[in-house]
This record gives sequence, structure tokens and C-alpha cells, in this order.
Amino acid sequence: MLIAGISCDKDDEPVEVITPANYVGGEGFFIINEGNFGQANGSLSFFNLDNYRLYENIFQSVNNRPIGDIPSFMGIRGNVGYIVVNNSAGIEIVDLNTFESLHHIGGLGSPREILILNDEKAYVTDLAQSGLHILDLISHTVLGTVELGKSSENIILADQKVFVSNWSDYYVPAENNTVQVIDPLTDTKVSEIPVTKEPNSMVRDKNGKLWVLCSGGFMGEEVPALYRINPATLDIEGKIEFSSSDMAPSKLNINASGETLYYLNGQIFRMSIQATEIPSGPFIEYQDGALYSLFVDPDNSHIIASDAIDFQQPGKVFIYREDGSLMKEFTAGIIPGSFAYRH
Repeated sequence: MLIAGISCDKDDEPVEVITPANYVGGEGFFIINEGNFGQANGSLSFFNLDNYRLYENIFQSVNNRPIGDIPSFMGIRGNVGYIVVNNSAGIEIVDLNTFESLHHIGGLGSPREILILNDEKAYVTDLAQSGLHILDLISHTVLGTVELGKSSENIILADQKVFVSNWSDYYVPAENNTVQVIDPLTDTKVSEIPVTKEPNSMVRDKNGKLWVLCSGGFMGEEVPALYRINPATLDIEGKIEFSSSDMAPSKLNINASGETLYYLNGQIFRMSIQATEIPSGPFIEYQDGALYSLFVDPDNSHIIASDAIDFQQPGKVFIYREDGSLMKEFTAGIIPGSFAYRH
């Protein structure tokens, strides 16, 4: 077990904050700061791994307007970013070299995540509607929906199929205990896989297997579980249960080699894809409360976590090396909720 905050490396020099942003791009990661519901005070930050500078509120600095109400996710393809703005029911499309807004797609209900399939097409999940939105990335229009009968959350491509987690039953009254399987060539649902309640995050490992993390339900109705699924056959090849229904694991990630899983349960936990049981204690113990979000970058396995503090003031972001030692700590925007890596 490692205690967050212990390090004596030169990398721990204070982060230089650039504001107004004067964004210049580079390798690093975007921080999607949700802001407060209904107040449209969400923002985008960028941490540059080349110069260890933090560029604050870059969307508003470049475009002279706020990004909207609850930016919640960002997808990247080439030099274009697709920012899902949940309570504004839309997507902002930006040039990643300048961060200038290129297009806006609206009317999406309660969008959650975007999966960019190719240069022409993407899917967007939705908390409040019973289908996936199909986007035309050339005309920047909504082509239609893939009907699921349930709301949708996390979305991932594996073995030429699209897998969608049915995380919530709040707006769409249907059992939130499946992963649905979509054929992206025909835009149709072809199967569904029953799992424990509230599947909230999914990753693929080095062997191509799909891992699905389930919290067990908002009220602790079921014991949380981690599933390993063969995306070719859709068979469940393994299920590892947690020790108590009081736990609420989330934010499943995997390292660059595809061999080590990470997730949040207040603290940061990790486990091998060969493990047969949940780890007994955290890999990184955070002593100032519960961490809010987690991301492992796909190139060098930096472990990035956030603390939303009181959900009113700007939150904190922590960057750990793969061995768990603290590399950087800095303040971002209000409720730093997700991250997106840029090469």
C-alpha cells in the first residue's frame, strides 16, 4: 500500500498555471471539469506533459463563451475533440491545435459518452433516452438511434462489436443489469449480456477480453462484481465478487500493456488480469477523503485521479507514476470528473 502525497522527486515542483489559457497544444491530457448542475460553470483544462504547465479554462479563453452545463466526457480522433456537454444536451467539436469551436451538435437529450467509430460516424450514449444516438461526423447531424430499450452509459468497441453498459434506470424504467451488443454495420442491437446491477465502466485487456465493473446498485441491492467477457462469443468467462454490498466500485481502467486493472472505491485499487479475487487493500490510499474520478493514460500508464472536495470549489488533480509515487498535484476546475489523453 502506498500513501498518496509521499514523494521527493524534482517532478514535484509547483505546476505553472497559464491563465488566460494561451493554449498551445502538445502531449498531455484534458481535464473535463463538470461544474455545478444548472450553473453552466463547467470548464476544460489541459495539463501539458512536455512542459508541466496547466492551461485553465481553455474553451472559454479561445471561444469567448462558456462551454455549457456539465461537460462530462471527451472523445478524440486525430486533431479533433468531441466534448459531450450533458445538461446542455449537445456536443462541442473543437480543433485540438487551437481549441477553436468547429461545430455544435444539439438536441441529444442527456448525452453521456461518445464512441467515434471512424471519420464519418459516432455513437453517443444517453442517460434519459432508450437508444444510442447515431452521429454523422461529416454533416454534423443526428442520423437516428439504435434502439436499446434502456438508457446507456459506458461504450466500447471490441471484436468489431459495440458494447454498451445499461447503468441507470432513473429516467428509463428498465432493469439496469445488462451489457448490450450492437452491430455497427447495421446499427442494430444483436444481443445482451446479463450482469450485476449498474455496470458503470468497461475496458479491454491485452488478450482482447472485455472487463465490466458493476457497482451492485445505488442502494446496494446486489454485491458489486467484476466480469471478464469474451467479445467474440459473448460468453462470461469469469466473475469476481467484492466482499460487501456496501462497496461502490467505479471508473475501471487498464494500464498501457493491458495487464493491470485499476478502479476506484474511495481509494485507488489495482489488480492483475490474472487475479481471481478482489485486492484486500488499496494500491494508493488517499487520506483526505474519497477520490472522485480516475484515468490511466494509454501511453505511459500515468495514474490520474481527482478529488471534487465539496463539489463547490475547484477540485484537485493528482498524477501518480505507475509505481504509485506522486508526480504532480494541482488545482483544476469545479468537479474534475473525467480525462482525455492527447498524444
